[in-house]
Amino acid sequence: MFRAEIPVDVFITSFFVLALCLVEVVDSCPRACFCNTINKIVYCSRKSLDVIPKGIPPNTKQLNFNENKFEVTTLMRQNFTDFRELEHLYLSACGIRAIEVGTFINLLNLKFLDLGKNDIKDLQDFTFRGLSLEHLFLNGNDGIKLHRDTFTGLNVQGLYLQHCGLDSVPYETLRAVNGSLTKLWLNNNNIKRLSSNFKNIFSSLSHLRLNSNPFHCNCRLRWLKSFYDSKESIFEGSHSPACNTPMYTNHRGFEKLTVADFRCEPPTFNNVDLLFSNNNGVLSCSASGDPAPYLYWVKPGGERLGFIPDSRDNAGRTDAEMMISYVKGNVHAGNYACVALNDGGNRIRLPQRLLRRNPRPICRNKIRLTSLLCNTMAS
Repeated sequence: MFRAEIPVDVFITSFFVLALCLVEVVDSCPRACFCNTINKIVYCSRKSLDVIPKGIPPNTKQLNFNENKFEVTTLMRQNFTDFRELEHLYLSACGIRAIEVGTFINLLNLKFLDLGKNDIKDLQDFTFRGLSLEHLFLNGNDGIKLHRDTFTGLNVQGLYLQHCGLDSVPYETLRAVNGSLTKLWLNNNNIKRLSSNFKNIFSSLSHLRLNSNPFHCNCRLRWLKSFYDSKESIFEGSHSPACNTPMYTNHRGFEKLTVADFRCEPPTFNNVDLLFSNNNGVLSCSASGDPAPYLYWVKPGGERLGFIPDSRDNAGRTDAEMMISYVKGNVHAGNYACVALNDGGNRIRLPQRLLRRNPRPICRNKIRLTSLLCNTMAS
């Protein structure tokens, strides 16, 4: 049998070259990390790192820093300038509080970005501009604030915002990624309402999670119930959205409610008072409904003085007080009306009649769903 013999000098040279390669690999991997040079993965998770270490190979495709606590809590462009081939970047639970605009501008190959479970409180406009991502994880950043253009300039397929303590989500913010977005997780937040504009975004999704939000299910959310009934398949894999209020919904999921259960209650008046003291008069009007009604006083000449409810969508009470001043013993005379209006469809007018001379009050009325004509007589 033929056996090829390798000259000793060739063998020694080859071994020396191999040794140099091994040394180069070891030197290019940070001491605390594990580097898979074949797959170009650098794994530095849970290494008690307080900074992003030096020595990371510039051709790295996957970089994992999960569960370290960085001393510098702001991400900057200089942190990732050299990693133009990077496809996966994991920065979950690293104590990050802020991200400078342009931080990821050089990462044109990035597909997977995990910024979950940090302390990010504010995502500035254009933070992710230029990126085209398959997944962007922002979950677990409690109290995070999203601006109108936070996602402008970003293409992303999956956006994950669960467990962020969100009270609301601006429609304009998500509209910026409409067209590329296919998966959206907004579950486990504090969202009570969503405008019907969101239907334009939700309709293009293949997966949507809205469960574990305290939705107030009045008629303004009826659109979402209708959408759920027609697109139930995109909610699969999680619990359905559920109603926290009104009380009659009894915390039931959408699948156990009908469209008719999503209703608004028309305004009811708590009181309409006409009070005078010294040289001033006060017209006071209070009404409740679901949603809390808008109130406005209509003056004799047709001028309106409006009062916006504190709670725009939830059930509640709105108060409206208007001062009337006397000028040389006279009062602005004429018919005054308090008008209550909400999505329940009722508009109720309660006229007040004021005479021209300094009056003494003869009525202080509390009424419910009735008309009132309150006259003040000259003293």
